[in-house]
Amino acid sequence: MNLKKIISNAFVLLGAVIGGGLSTGKELSAFFCKYGANFWISNIICVISVVLLLMLISKNSFNSKNTFIEASFFIVRLIICSTMISSLHSVCIYFPNSTIVYILFLILFFVCMFLDLKKISIFFSIIVPLIIITLVSVCILGIKNTSFTSISSTFDVNIIINPISYASFNLFLLIYIVKNILNNSTKKEKIYSILLFSLLFFALIFVMCYAIIKSGVISKDIPILSLTEQLNLNVVFVTINIVLAILSTFIGISVDLINVIKEKIGIKNSFIINSIIFIFCLLISNIGLNVLVNFFYKFIGYFSLIYFFIIFIKYLTTKNTALNYKI
Repeated sequence: MNLKKIISNAFVLLGAVIGGGLSTGKELSAFFCKYGANFWISNIICVISVVLLLMLISKNSFNSKNTFIEASFFIVRLIICSTMISSLHSVCIYFPNSTIVYILFLILFFVCMFLDLKKISIFFSIIVPLIIITLVSVCILGIKNTSFTSISSTFDVNIIINPISYASFNLFLLIYIVKNILNNSTKKEKIYSILLFSLLFFALIFVMCYAIIKSGVISKDIPILSLTEQLNLNVVFVTINIVLAILSTFIGISVDLINVIKEKIGIKNSFIINSIIFIFCLLISNIGLNVLVNFFYKFIGYFSLIYFFIIFIKYLTTKNTALNYKI
């Protein structure tokens, strides 16, 4: 059992989901924080769902031949990449010169897109721990130093549905990344990679949710940066980490998009493909972060939940777990 590979796998998976929605706190406000003091219940339900779905993905092949499913995967990835660019728009206002941020983001994106998966994994293993340490540090300081302590709580059926939907949404997004990353791992390495990722994911969303709720920034456009300002911390440094989080998810998803475009459309030039993806996502990003997260994310979550339910039923009704399901 290779401990280094397990840690690397966990950080690659985390890097692929941490993105602009999670690192800014926007997704957490939409899916968890609205339940107030009961947020921890939704966090636990979400992580249990993540573990179960990851186990399901690792046991099955998802080479669907259905055009609708293939198109859905492609559209979802475009929407998520567009959300990352929209997040970039929102956080760039915290920089003295936003143009430099866009240029550096574009350069790093193009450079990483010419790297193989192993080198991208190394890149993730370096930047993801830095991002997590920064976000957790800000949130712990927020929990300790904010005076807002009156936290109301709500409880309804959505406290169960929303976290499952959120888990399904993220794992639907990660299907092919998970298969590629865990493909060369032993059975034990797969299990420990999934458990380590899930543990880190739970710790991150729990601390961030608690800080967002306790500090009263749940309604802010960028909760984490509002909290950073409230604490008089270095906003530019935290913003740089959020930009890196956006970049990591954008790269992780774009790898799949590039492969699809090469196979289905026939364009082989990576530079042209990267340019098309970036320009197209730049246009969609103008819809706005609020609309993309609060509407499209939830819609994708419900769609992916149905998808995984069908996969699970097929998994239960067949003895061949390596079957390529044709939905």
